[in-house]
Amino acid sequence: MTKKFGRFFLVLLIAFSLGIAAASAQSYDEACKKGDEALARKDYNGAIKEFSNAISLDAENPQAYLG
Repeated sequence: MTKKFGRFFLVLLIAFSLGIAAASAQSYDEACKKGDEALARKDYNGAIKEFSNAISLDAENPQAYLG
């Protein structure tokens, strides 16, 4: 019983970790897209918020810095 629970927990943990990694990759692109949309609406504070969020997710990617 304990081995089955341990295996189940391990599989669940791995699946959860992979899901978070995938969500993080999508979140950068989504944040940049929302930033672009905010710029188009002239919502500069919203654009700053979204681009700052994108930078916090991937500081190496220049897209968020350029807006």
